[in-house]
Amino acid sequence: MNKQNTDKFRAAQALHQTLPKLDRLMRQTERRAGATGGQLSALAAISEFGRDRLHLLAEHESVTRPTMSRLVNALEARGLIEKETDEADRRAPRLSITKAGRSVLVESCEERTHIMMALMEDLTDEECATLNECLRKLGPRSEIEIR
Repeated sequence: MNKQNTDKFRAAQALHQTLPKLDRLMRQTERRAGATGGQLSALAAISEFGRDRLHLLAEHESVTRPTMSRLVNALEARGLIEKETDEADRRAPRLSITKAGRSVLVESCEERTHIMMALMEDLTDEECATLNECLRKLGPRSEIEIR
């Protein structure tokens, strides 16, 4: 194994070991928010895209339409989103985030950000910049399908 492959292998191992720990921390914030990760992700997508269609949200979140329907129903039951009838197409409701939904989303995002910042407390500015650059490059690649 050459030096570059060794470095990638070690970085992959470090990321593999770190992700479950980060996932546990994030699930703790989800419990405090009273929502699942999927619900928070769907809420963020509805917030980001505004009034969107269910099938488009499912596609964006890489889940099936029935899964997205369950997520949306749970969010609606909690009063975090509203369904509105689309006068142009009454078969498909439009979705919008409520004030309560925005509050849950903002608080959850802020808590997650504070947790991440605490984890990076001992990193130098240069190390944080490098981490940011690496994560921004990995982000779009996380959508690949592994077979």
